[in-house]
Amino acid sequence: MSKGVERLQDKLTEEIEQAKKNMQSVSAQIQEHEVRFETVKTAIEEGFKNVRTSMQGLTDNVYKDIKELHSRLNKVFEVLQEYGQNFEDISTAIRELNERLKKKFGEFTDGINSAVESINRLWDEVESLQKQLAEEKALRESLQKQQEEILKENQAMKELIQSLQEQVLALQKERVGEKMQDKS
Repeated sequence: MSKGVERLQDKLTEEIEQAKKNMQSVSAQIQEHEVRFETVKTAIEEGFKNVRTSMQGLTDNVYKDIKELHSRLNKVFEVLQEYGQNFEDISTAIRELNERLKKKFGEFTDGINSAVESINRLWDEVESLQKQLAEEKALRESLQKQQEEILKENQAMKELIQSLQEQVLALQKERVGEKMQDKS
């Protein structure tokens, strides 16, 4: 009976050791993913800085060009009011200015679209890493719960073994007492 108890204790000890090794492995993986997450986070922050700088420069240039075009259009309209006979030349100038304005606006829109695409790609990568970290955290918690359950089961087995040992001892004492009575 005590060999069976010892085997049971050995088996429980092996399971606990295996659970500890699994926890260490998962912890190492989580730390590795946390380092990768920090690297991606730094890259995203740098990307956002670059996007902001590009957007600010682009916005400033477009704003200056629009302001210049607006000023020129105002002058054209003034000339148009003063010199109605030169309408054809003024109309051509307005068309050219309008085309330049459309071109600048198109460049501005292209820059914004490119920045938005970059941000979306970075965001997708962040979401993917967050999902991986959440899965690993859930795995870690699951393993920790399993380890706690094994420890509880181990404690219950120890108590059961203790109880069985006490019962065996009591039975042995009882048999010894009976043998003593038989001899007397």
